Amino acid sequence: MKNVISLLVLVLAIFSSYAQQLPPAIDWQKCLGGSQNDGASRILQTTDGGYLLASITSSSDGDIPKYYGNFVLWLVKFSSTGSIQWQRFFGKQIGGVDMKNTPDGGYIVTGNTTQADTAFPN
Repeated sequence: MKNVISLLVLVLAIFSSYAQQLPPAIDWQKCLGGSQNDGASRILQTTDGGYLLASITSSSDGDIPKYYGNFVLWLVKFSSTGSIQWQRFFGKQIGGVDMKNTPDGGYIVTGNTTQADTAFPN
């Protein structure tokens, strides 16, 4: 499923260039995930020029440091040059995820979960 996240970033880069009537250009691309079910849910361009990616994962290898359970929400913050700035894992996500920038430079992320203790130590 690594290809899903890489493809999403690639499509975003192409769409952004096409919308400006410029030839498509890829600034950077990443391939993330593990060997189990991983898939991108949302991507948000952040006010600092980076991106916040919301993904669902069931992996415990590759870029996932340990097993947190099936269908866990995985947030990854990228810089404008594509380097990973941070990542966080949250409890079993089964509903829609939405993300917005906040006026103070942070982010708000919403979604449905099946666990009350949704934040995992990272």
